[in-house]
Amino acid sequence: MTILIRRLIQLALGISAGLATWPVMELLIHLQVHFSSYLAYSIVSGALFGLIFGAFLGGADGIIASRRRRIVLGAGVGGVVGAGGGALGFLAAQGILFLVGDYLMSNLHRVESIAMPVARAVGWGILGACVGAAAGIRSSSARKIAIGALGGFTGGILGGAAIEYGRLFFPAFPVAHLVGLLLLGILIGLAYAVVERRLSFGVFRVLNGPFKSREYILNQRRMVIGSGARCDIPIPAKKRATPELVQPGSSLGYRDIAEAHCRLVARGRDLFIEPMEGSVRVNDERIAGGQPAEFQPARAARQAGAPLKFDDVIACGAVKFLYKRE
Repeated sequence: MTILIRRLIQLALGISAGLATWPVMELLIHLQVHFSSYLAYSIVSGALFGLIFGAFLGGADGIIASRRRRIVLGAGVGGVVGAGGGALGFLAAQGILFLVGDYLMSNLHRVESIAMPVARAVGWGILGACVGAAAGIRSSSARKIAIGALGGFTGGILGGAAIEYGRLFFPAFPVAHLVGLLLLGILIGLAYAVVERRLSFGVFRVLNGPFKSREYILNQRRMVIGSGARCDIPIPAKKRATPELVQPGSSLGYRDIAEAHCRLVARGRDLFIEPMEGSVRVNDERIAGGQPAEFQPARAARQAGAPLKFDDVIACGAVKFLYKRE
């Protein structure tokens, strides 16, 4: 899967989240009179909107990696974090409006045209930040959390402004909310992509075998390559079987790929590769390193390893990667 397809999947999930949120928003607007207060209505609305956006966008990593378990886990974590972020964001919006409103009460027009839309846009931004950070929370990556939060907040506040000003300037437009929600999903996806590209360490592109041309963006300070389910860059190992036991699809994979084959470790802006359970070559030069007996993410990286440069060719067992800029 190329980086372009990765971006398109993120955008498609953002659009799908907007579509799924629209009927919920319309229903809540219809039921608003039944809430005990506008504050309660805002918190419930934010939690539900965040839950939907978080569940859709949280499963992106699993879809991109073609890992069903990661999709379910990502959607679950994204939904929970998104719900909390949505409730917090809409509560914060009410707090901002309360503080600013005291200074603008003499001018009702400013409250309706400036204070209210801006405060609510900030609330959408907080929702977007939590939704974007969910993938980093799932993978326990501080850098990925920061990338997601920054991209999500940027897209959320821009998309939120589109929703609020669309509602203000086009109150009679029947699908104004839908258009705003679609823009919110698109802008969260686009902003995340821009921030991720700026802060990533580059891309690994597969050069051979069944995964040829697939690309992996390097957006964490520590990433494990291997055939294990917990690996950040999953590469299937080729199954060994006698001819009479070969099943369709069993040839898909690479020889000599260990469960936790090697790891990439960033020190400053430099990226190093360190063998774990398998052999590694960089430009046909073998890299020495220790091989732990079991998969450990390793909080502190060893100083041994090889620094990588763009256009290096890295061989991990039978799979070969090209290290390049996005």
